Amino acid sequence: MVKVDKRSRDLLARLDVLGEVTKLQALELVDEVYTDGLRTAGEASALFELHRRLKGREPRWERRFIDAVSTFVLHHSEQSGGKPVVAHADWLIDTLQAQSGPPNDTETDLVAIVCDRAGFVPDRLARFALQVVTGAIQRAGRADAWATERVRQVLGASLEDGRTWISRFEANQLLATNETIASANNDPAWNDLFARAIANHLLASAHPAPKTAGDTLLRALWFSGNKRSASVLVREIAPSIGQGEWFTRITRDTPHAAKARAAARSRAKQERQTFADTESRWFLKRLRWRETVQTAASPAEEALVAFLNKEAPGFTAALVAISDHCATGSIAPGSTGDGQDRTGPLTRGR
Repeated sequence: MVKVDKRSRDLLARLDVLGEVTKLQALELVDEVYTDGLRTAGEASALFELHRRLKGREPRWERRFIDAVSTFVLHHSEQSGGKPVVAHADWLIDTLQAQSGPPNDTETDLVAIVCDRAGFVPDRLARFALQVVTGAIQRAGRADAWATERVRQVLGASLEDGRTWISRFEANQLLATNETIASANNDPAWNDLFARAIANHLLASAHPAPKTAGDTLLRALWFSGNKRSASVLVREIAPSIGQGEWFTRITRDTPHAAKARAAARSRAKQERQTFADTESRWFLKRLRWRETVQTAASPAEEALVAFLNKEAPGFTAALVAISDHCATGSIAPGSTGDGQDRTGPLTRGR
């Protein structure tokens, strides 16, 4: 239980007298009481309580609330090179989880903005934030431009554990979300984001040593405002896909890995030959994202296949070449590089 300080108790007492408070009134109260910002968790918790009591929309209040709480959660330090450090991640998570309902739009904005502004995001907050922003999409039944941008902010954050690529957890969260909204009128940006995220995860999964890939798998570049970044990075890694120990991590079988590399080299010699529709559906089925080959791919899944066909046709051909082997196991590595063993297939849920 967070201890509420005297000036926060005074604020809540005034709210009890006033009853229902508009966001404009709340803005005036906060500017009066918290003139020097939030100093303690008790003050921040009182501000959350005030936020939850408000009725109606007031953009100025929402900006004030987000700025005040994000400033409290993030601290600057010399050790981080001047970048904001997430100092109160657990408090933010616990506060939102203690509420009776899911985070509202303003609170979803807050979580995404904290991840976007932070120098490094703790793993617990990164996971929670992705669940918050994808949960908002699932409840809405579609991915609009606003929600897609929130997902991009969370996925593009730098992680405290040093992992740069999309993890199994993140990939599965996106797959589950896309399954919920597969037939909805989603913003085109969602299809592009989904394709880049899953492609990033697949490349990291098959890479013999993803930590050695330099910037090639760096999420910050894959989800930057420059849509060309991911394409350029894939082209940097594509020539090596048919060499070395590629695909050994996802097959754990030397002959199948060799078969994949041979397919990659063969396809790479062709002028970006693309899959036929039936082959694309087979590819999706073998990744176990669809239960039957007859199930139509969603626009986001089609965007993924199109992205891989265009930017790394050899990689896509290699995945199809080992699909029979992977159908009973996993296309992702047993180790994600973060010290945790996570075997099993990519799924629509967890």
